[in-house]
Amino acid sequence: MTERAIHHRRHRCTSAAARVPVLPRRGLAALLGAAVLAAPPWRAARAQDETWTVRGIGVDVAGDAVAGRERALADGTRQAWEQLLGRIVPPERAAALRTLPLPEIEALLQGVEINDEAVAPNRYRATLTITFDAGRVRTRLAGPTGGSGGGGPIEAHASFSGVRQWAELRRRLGASVAIAAVELKALRAADADLTLLLTAAPANAAETLAAEGIRLEADQAGGPWRVRLAGP
Repeated sequence: MTERAIHHRRHRCTSAAARVPVLPRRGLAALLGAAVLAAPPWRAARAQDETWTVRGIGVDVAGDAVAGRERALADGTRQAWEQLLGRIVPPERAAALRTLPLPEIEALLQGVEINDEAVAPNRYRATLTITFDAGRVRTRLAGPTGGSGGGGPIEAHASFSGVRQWAELRRRLGASVAIAAVELKALRAADADLTLLLTAAPANAAETLAAEGIRLEADQAGGPWRVRLAGP
């Protein structure tokens, strides 16, 4: 079992703040001319370091300080996992991933912060901030449930002529069997910066995407991969 740190900032409890180890049980809206281009929930843009952090998870369970906290962490971890999937995984693929056993989800965590912890004799309440490890999550998504294996993340630069092309490119990426997840890092009027989690090696993924109407090409200068709708 892996150890993860939990930071306590208790505003309604008498114990002092402390860092203690816990052993688990084993977007962006961009303006395009006069129109606002909004990404769907699973493409929500945010600062790179915020993609993997889920804040404001409220937990309220029955139990004492020990049993209640254990149950609350379990419930909060699953809530955070579902929210993370909503950010980076298309809805049609998220369903299977939501049912991962709790120990598998816990193994993807980087840390948990407990805020506003309130403990009563038979009740435990807190607000959690849960951060996932980007590398572990990407590996899991590219594995048996998230993809066919053999792939990994690549940085990509998407280009399009406007709202409609971006929406169609976004839709095709979400439906592609070559893509396990998409992280939208920046969105502008005619281009976007993405991290694409491929389910196969880039060359193989490019072939699959080409059959689906998407061009994925390596940048000759060694920069991010280029992705756009196929066509003239």
